[in-house]
Amino acid sequence: MWKSWFPFWLGMGLLSVRAMDLGTDYDPATHDVYASGYPTAPVRNGDPAFTGAERSLAAVGWSAATATKSFGFLTPEHYLLARHFGGAATVEVFGADGLVRARDQKGTENLNLGVVFQGNTTGDLALGTLEAPFPLSAMPRRVGILDLHVSSDQNSETPYEGVTIHVYGRGPDAVSSTRLAEIPVSTVDISGNNHVLTYSRDPVKLQSGDSGSPTYVPWSNPNGDPEYALVGNHAAINEEAGINFDNFAAGREVMEALRIRLADEGRSLRLVGNPELDWEGNTSTNVSSKQAWGVTGPAVPEDVYARFDGATAGNGRAVTIDALFNLRGISFVDTGGSSLGFAFTGGSVLEIGRGGITNYDGSVQDIDASVRLTDGQYWISGGGLEVGALDTNGYLLEIGGTGGATFDGTVTGSGGLAFAEGVSVVSGAAGYTGDTWVHEAELRVMADLSASPVVRVAEAGVVSGTGRVAEIRVAGAVSPGPSDGILTAARLTDAGGVELRFGFQGAAPSGFSDAGAPGNDILRLTDATPFSAALPAEATLSFYVNTGSAPAEGDVFLGGVFTDVADDFLPWVREAEVRVYLAGAGGSVVFEGGTYSPYAGEGEWELSTVSQTADFGAGSVNGRLMRLRLLPPPGTYENWTYTAFPEGTPEGDKAIDTAPNTEGIENRYAYAYGLNPLNPDPALLPYDVRIEGGLALFYRMRTEVTDLDYVFETTADLTGTWTEESVTPVVEDADPDGTGEVRLMKIERPLGPEEGLLFLRLRHPSLP
Repeated sequence: MWKSWFPFWLGMGLLSVRAMDLGTDYDPATHDVYASGYPTAPVRNGDPAFTGAERSLAAVGWSAATATKSFGFLTPEHYLLARHFGGAATVEVFGADGLVRARDQKGTENLNLGVVFQGNTTGDLALGTLEAPFPLSAMPRRVGILDLHVSSDQNSETPYEGVTIHVYGRGPDAVSSTRLAEIPVSTVDISGNNHVLTYSRDPVKLQSGDSGSPTYVPWSNPNGDPEYALVGNHAAINEEAGINFDNFAAGREVMEALRIRLADEGRSLRLVGNPELDWEGNTSTNVSSKQAWGVTGPAVPEDVYARFDGATAGNGRAVTIDALFNLRGISFVDTGGSSLGFAFTGGSVLEIGRGGITNYDGSVQDIDASVRLTDGQYWISGGGLEVGALDTNGYLLEIGGTGGATFDGTVTGSGGLAFAEGVSVVSGAAGYTGDTWVHEAELRVMADLSASPVVRVAEAGVVSGTGRVAEIRVAGAVSPGPSDGILTAARLTDAGGVELRFGFQGAAPSGFSDAGAPGNDILRLTDATPFSAALPAEATLSFYVNTGSAPAEGDVFLGGVFTDVADDFLPWVREAEVRVYLAGAGGSVVFEGGTYSPYAGEGEWELSTVSQTADFGAGSVNGRLMRLRLLPPPGTYENWTYTAFPEGTPEGDKAIDTAPNTEGIENRYAYAYGLNPLNPDPALLPYDVRIEGGLALFYRMRTEVTDLDYVFETTADLTGTWTEESVTPVVEDADPDGTGEVRLMKIERPLGPEEGLLFLRLRHPSLP
């Protein structure tokens, strides 16, 4: 077989100048993927005669630099490529939302499987990884690899022979539309590292620019909806035999290699297959009963893709797991709006293989029986999944779908959990020891997840709840609660762009030494080093205030971050941006079901920390807690009195004409010249110096004030009139105190020949 063919990059001189040459069968309306060219601003071919009219091609990306390179995506951040043709520094996709987006490549890794070229010992199939995933809006449904094997334990080549495939490739040049053509599979050959799919080159004549381009099967899923399922990617051609060669992606060895590599980044491979069993459920509800499946014979087939259709199951939506039973994959069919889902109960174990669970229905499927994974897998939640007891069995389970999943029983095993989208809840006894990933999803932790060593929260992810976790490695959001919630973690690490969200419904959280009205959310950090590094400026501290009335100047709120160590952690969070939102109708920001608006008052929110003793149910803890205080508008005398005087200072001592110090210096001058009002240094008051031909006046000027002016006046007679001088001051020292809040200024006033005595003064008419 191999003697007469050669890798296509050696045969360029013998090929036509066109790529994806469809010969006389080519028709733009039928075969062009984009009606407006490629890759700039593509518009999907809308002709109903288009080969892929009913199916999304959002999972196809291309190289931004070399548009002839195309790739099929397995997850929002992983794609298959032909190793010999390489990946791309930047990959673009035309998403299902009609937008073109770009992501940088992180790297590629050869799987050592696929087509083995002459003179090589490893295959041509590789996995590319992006630095950051594409958003779910671009790829709303994860493309699966088509699994038609008759057994989970071995490869079956025959079921793929003759299957109709859609072959993807570029047009005749880099700016033409890409092509999509239909042709049947000729052979599948799996031997050692060789995983090869072949099909005729007539009419699909692929060339060098098409290496790595995906090959799909137009597949109707168990719900009857049209999808694409990946089956390979282009690798080589044989001109003499007239055959195209693809890396075959559906071999057991390929699936296993991909599963292992994807799991390192919290992703699972989606496998899809045509169901061979339909649950009827009228005669018996036992999963092991052949009558329940509508089959005859002595045994009920296992290790297959099964379909549970409420319309054909009649009243048999209660499924009893009466014996150890294995299904490679499960699909729940859409019943047309029924609120009644299936309920799995029983004392035995349901094993689920690499196909996982797909809920196409809008209702919740209740799987209260024990579930054991026998492979890594990806579940689509649909209207929701409720899982009573799960044994990860060393494998990663990733949850997709907007309905999310609820784990209200035990979760055990050394495998991990990953959450791709939707809101999922872990509320049972979670003793699993694998890592936890939160991608473009929210994970609500209502139990103790600290056996999982790390919760990795991606930029679009949220971890919330009132439970306990170990380390939170976070680029997304942490949102304790809802409502008076305390989320406990050991520490925050890698928190570059983190957003910490807290709901405030009272003055202080309950159970603390400064307890007030309950309702303020807490993120408790228990480690001796609660932060691996200081939060940067791109981090955000968001406070959602819902106290029933608008906050007033001087109001104090306690909540937010609490550390079990009493050291002041303000230096670790002070660079983060503080955002305050107020509850109210018509707000544009939604938090925990309510609407909020950004604080639009003139006041300034001050963030600090205070010592607190708290009891979390296991005795008192002496720690440190965030404090949020509303100050008067910045740059005003009223604001200065809050920061310059200790709390508890009598109001009379803060009056502008009061001198609350032994030097007799009034507060107006302490404010004007940046002095400590309780212990001012007279040497820092304005002073004059005799210079040649006149006088120079030195004074300290506050830099960021709005109610303070510095007026320079002169007079020759202290009993007479003072005259304002329009003399321009110069900066003598921009930061004499090292705080950036004061400048040392100098004014020079020469004496005229007719002038004798001259007195200088600074006045601040804006102050009362």
